[in-house]
Amino acid sequence: ALYAGCMYGVQFLPCAIYVIRHPDTDPAAGALLRRMRVTLAQFLGSFCGAVGIYAAYALGAQWRRLAVHAVPLEAMLPSIGAGLLWGVSTVCTMVAIDTLGFGIGYALSSNGAFLVSILWSLFGYNEIRGRRNLSLFCAAALCNVTASCLIAAQRSLASAPPPLPSPPPPSPLLPS
Repeated sequence: ALYAGCMYGVQFLPCAIYVIRHPDTDPAAGALLRRMRVTLAQFLGSFCGAVGIYAAYALGAQWRRLAVHAVPLEAMLPSIGAGLLWGVSTVCTMVAIDTLGFGIGYALSSNGAFLVSILWSLFGYNEIRGRRNLSLFCAAALCNVTASCLIAAQRSLASAPPPLPSPPPPSPLLPS
């Protein structure tokens, strides 16, 4: 989990570096399209890596004269579906980052993913049981929603025009 968290945390870094290093590669294409090019390479890299790992397993098993176990379709379809879901969420996160900026877009995307996962945990898998656990769970969800609202409010406040300057204070009366 720690390794996965670190990798998820840096998965958008190559896109940001690419956009910074190639600002005028294609003037007709915006930063979002340039980020998508890197994201497609990331998707293909993940797919090729998975195929390569399975091929290495199959070759190693054959070399050691062990039976190569075929992966049943029932095991492949959920993983392919999860990969497609990950791909769609990554593209949506790229749109959020391009529209809102990295700090706000990434934070809102992470909070949204957390909220979806805890709702699945609560309603889909019934993992939370007991009044105390449910209360703590609801408090954590409320903190998540509050943080997302505060981040969104900060974005709207940051883009608001500055307030008008206040008039200068009156000068003190000088004795004559």
